[in-house]
Amino acid sequence: MKLKIKVIILPVITLVLQVLPFGAVCNFASPDGDSIRKTFSYFSPVPFGYANFSPLLTGIFTVFTFGTLLIYLFFKRRRSLIYAEFLTWISFGLSLCPLWYGIRFFSVTGFFITITLLVKAIIIHTILSKKEN
Repeated sequence: MKLKIKVIILPVITLVLQVLPFGAVCNFASPDGDSIRKTFSYFSPVPFGYANFSPLLTGIFTVFTFGTLLIYLFFKRRRSLIYAEFLTWISFGLSLCPLWYGIRFFSVTGFFITITLLVKAIIIHTILSKKEN
């Protein structure tokens, strides 16, 4: 039962972190030649408009994961847990994409989002492996 509670708490924590306006990073050029760092929510269209696609996609996949986990908890469908693991790994990979541009495009909030996604994927995988035995 403890694993099931962690499975539902972690997406809630992840979604709260994604709603905060500190996750997605955009670096804008100033007239002085310096860069101005601004942070946005993962669900903000601003980073998406500036070709930083991964925060919004990570948020959307996290919402889908949360839905499939709710289906698993209420209807005990093993297939929904398999989908949740798959969607979580996709979210985890997408949350690492800003690092392709450099560390300055990654925030501390983004780091914690990535960690919660990784822990959630491991917990879901643990539940699935226990069901198979």
